[in-house]
This record gives sequence, structure tokens and C-alpha cells, in this order.
Amino acid sequence: MANKKNKPPSPSPSPSPPPSAGLAPSTWANAHGRGTPSPDTRPRRTSLIAQLQMRRSSGFLGFAGKALAICLLLLFLSTGAYGGMITGFTNGFFAALTRIKTDPSVVRGYEPKEEFTGVKAVDQVLVTLVTFFAAWLDAGGPVEGTTWEEETWEGPWLEGLVKGKEGMQRGRTWDVDVPLWMAMVQFAGAWALVSVEGARRGNQGRVVGWTGFWGIGMQLLSYTIAGPIYFIIYLVTSPVASGSDVDALVVDGREMAMLPVCVTMAFIVPAFMMGLPSMPQAEHQNWIATWQVFPILQANLIFFLKSLCGSSGAGAEGRNSSRVTNRGKAAGASPVYQFTMSLCVVAQLAFLTIALIPPTALPESLAASYPWLSTMLREVSIGSALPRALWNAPSTDTASPIWIAYLAPLAKHFLQWDVYSGNFALLTWAAYQYWAAGVGGFKRFGKALGWFVLGGPISTAAYLLWERDEAVIEREDERGRRRSR
Repeated sequence: MANKKNKPPSPSPSPSPPPSAGLAPSTWANAHGRGTPSPDTRPRRTSLIAQLQMRRSSGFLGFAGKALAICLLLLFLSTGAYGGMITGFTNGFFAALTRIKTDPSVVRGYEPKEEFTGVKAVDQVLVTLVTFFAAWLDAGGPVEGTTWEEETWEGPWLEGLVKGKEGMQRGRTWDVDVPLWMAMVQFAGAWALVSVEGARRGNQGRVVGWTGFWGIGMQLLSYTIAGPIYFIIYLVTSPVASGSDVDALVVDGREMAMLPVCVTMAFIVPAFMMGLPSMPQAEHQNWIATWQVFPILQANLIFFLKSLCGSSGAGAEGRNSSRVTNRGKAAGASPVYQFTMSLCVVAQLAFLTIALIPPTALPESLAASYPWLSTMLREVSIGSALPRALWNAPSTDTASPIWIAYLAPLAKHFLQWDVYSGNFALLTWAAYQYWAAGVGGFKRFGKALGWFVLGGPISTAAYLLWERDEAVIEREDERGRRRSR
């Protein structure tokens, strides 16, 4: 009997919630201090990527990282602007172009076209831009056995380059031509990446989403000035730059599938045509003018193709289909990344092949049949791709007459500093987004270095942006798995 009295009473069962409470039994019990917490409320360990992203996108570390990226962008802007724009004013290049524009009779070896659209204001801009690129592309040479003063030019315009006599002064040489075409292809890849970022959902309605406007700015102000300005505004205003918002990354998958075709049609085809040797000079200038407006051509092509395929956007209806899949692949942007990396790798490997093969390696029969191959291998070296020092820029005399061929080295100096500075600015912009998303590791660093060797800074930037996409989506997939437990 005593033991029964001392036995502790058994706990009474938890009362059920009254029918009018409107709460599930577990919720009512938790509200009254009974029961165990819901599994969703238990603290769970976040992934390393998520931890790094939170540290890098907020607080002092986030501020310092963004400030460093902006300082580097300003450095590339200043360097490229000095090597291109400022040097162009001091070495006689812009003065020569202005004289040719105002008085076409002063130029030799080139007949400038003065009307393209019939709109005077537009034509004046196009004449300046076309003459600029003609300094590179129209700088041929005289017929063998004649002198520059005799003004006997072999047509079409590239014949002076291909059949130029050994030791004869020529403007457009393979040393000018080959590295500039590599730079042109890399610029096409850079433009493709900018087009992707402008089309993301997080950038719609923002100034960084107006890629057509910025593309025209790159043509008028130069890539090395308009590009870094765009990248700085992007890092400051775009939600994509934080690397934390998966919804901001969403793109229209069909538009991304169309983009490589549109870049090819609007950018690469006109660039290829303006470099062909077998056409009259006036027609050649038309293609140069067409290439100048490639951002407008691309915007119209995308609009036309999307109209044919039906309306679709990165809105609520396309939210799931245009996101990165749970396997970590960029469902929307991956075709553009692949296109850009392939384009840049082909261009850089082609240049390295030409630069590293000695002319003596050509079989005699091949060298006899195609003598321009020997000339190209002899003139092009690794140094051809390196711009001249800022303090050692080429210059020209603007006194009459102005030989268009003498302007080719000046055009090369401008374009190399312009494109290279712009490309490294884009690489800095991509590297910051990669870093802010919490991505890292020596393995990825090794891959990035490999892409740099194979395809240059633009190929590396495409790889980093692709890794950024995968990291953001991997983190979002992990959050979804935790919520579903």
C-alpha cells in the first residue's frame, strides 16, 4: 500500500484542441508549450557555398570586394582610354581621319564614300567610323614594280597585302591583320556575354538591361570606355551581381537559343564580309557601315525570331523552364556560354598556330603555290598580339597627302588597347560575380587558367559566369531540399 502511495502519478495525455480552435493538433500543442518543434524549425547546417556567399556579399568583406572590382574597372577604363582615345589625339591619327572626312582629296589609296543612309547626321557619324576601320582594312599596297607615288594600286584592295613585293612598304600587313581579327572575334564573344546579362529577369527595366544602347555606346565611345562604365553600373545596381537571387538569373530559354545565331548574323557575318578581298571598295565600305550598327541589327533579329516563335519571356510562365536545372546546368544561358567559349578558343588557337609555326616548316610545294602563307608565318609572332607601350605609340604626319596605308599601325594600336582593356574589364566583372556567389577552389582556378590559355579573357569570363550560375542554383536546390524535409 505504501509503495502505491509513493508511486508518481502517470502523466495525463495532452488535451486535444477544441474544435473551434481551427488549428492542427501539432500546431495547437506547440502553441501551448507541448509537443516537439516542427522539423522545419530545427537549425540545419548551411552549405559551404551558402556560407561563403553570405560572407562575400555583405558586411565589410562584401564592400571591400566590390570596391576592389570597381577600382580595377576604373584602371582598365583609364588605361584603354589613354592607349586609344588620348593617343589618337596626340599621334596624328584622329587629325588624319578628320582631314580625310572634311577633304577626301587629301587621301591616297582610298576613295571615301560620303553617303550611306541619306540622313546627313547619321552619314557623318558613319563616314568617321568607316574611315577609322578603313585605316586597317583598306591599307593595301601598290602593284609590284611601282612606287607609292605612282598611285598604281592593284585591285581588289587586299592584293597589295597578299602579293606585296619583299621589302616594299605596305600598310596592312599580316602583323596588323591577324591579331586584329583575333581581337575582333573576342569582342564578338564579349558582346554575347553582355547580351545574356542584359536579358536576365533581374535586369529587366534597369539601365543595364538596355544592351542595344550600350552596344551603340561601345561603337561610338569605344569598348574600353562604355564597357567598364556598364560593368560598374551593373555591380552597383543589378540584383544578379549579389549572387544570391536565383530568380534574378532567369532568362528566356528560347531567346538564349537564338542569341548565338543572332550574334553570328548581326556581328560576325558583316565583320567577315568587310574583310573579304574580292569586292569593290565602295561595297566594302557598305559592309563596314553595316557592322557599325550590329547592336541594332541583333535587337531586330531577336524581335523578329521571337515573334515567329510566339511570345515568351522570363516571367512567371517561363519561370521553371528557364531556370538552371537541379543538375547545376544553366538551362537558358548555357548555349551562349558554349558559343562564346568555342568562338574564342578557335580564334586564339588559330593565332597561336600561325605565330608559332616557322615559315621553314611549310613544304616547298605549298610555299610555292601559296606564297602568302610564307609571308604570313614570317610576319606574325606572339609579339604581334601585344600592343605597343603607351609611351611608344606609332605616329603619322598629317601633311598632304595622307596615305591610308600609313594609318594601319595607328589603327592597330588603338584597337588593341581598346579591345584588350575592355576584355580584362569584362573578366574583372565576371570574376567578381563568381567570387560573390561563393564559388572557389583550386580545381576551378586551374580550369579558369586553362580556359585563359586556350581562349583568352573572354573565354575565361564565360566559364566564371557559368560557374556562378551553377553555384546559385545549387544553393537554391539545397534550400528546396531542406524545406521539403
